[in-house]
Amino acid sequence: LSVARSGETDFQKRQANFLVDQILNRIQIISDSVEQWEVSATRYRKTMTEEFKVLALTSPVIMLLILLLLSTLLNRRILSPLKKLHKAVLAVGRGDLTVHSDSKAKDDGFANSLMPPDPENHPECCRIS
Repeated sequence: LSVARSGETDFQKRQANFLVDQILNRIQIISDSVEQWEVSATRYRKTMTEEFKVLALTSPVIMLLILLLLSTLLNRRILSPLKKLHKAVLAVGRGDLTVHSDSKAKDDGFANSLMPPDPENHPECCRIS
């Protein structure tokens, strides 16, 4: 791009052309930077989209596994013993006093700590002076 005006010296013309070239060069640098940013942003967006897809697919599966584990624990630790106890209570209600409700739970300690001590097994705690 050449800038020519009447009454300008050759030096002024070269200086004007040099300044115009510098401006065009800077505009090209800015344009290249914007293009690189666009490519980088597009690449980042694609990466994030892929990561979101993986997360969107794996999260429900993990939640389902946790739910399955919790329901299995609930069934084994609470519901199965309650079903056995219910059957024993119904049998006793029908008059069968030979029924035993076996509890193999390991958490009986808390319930036993709430009960008053048995004087036959622990005479030292129930001694009246």
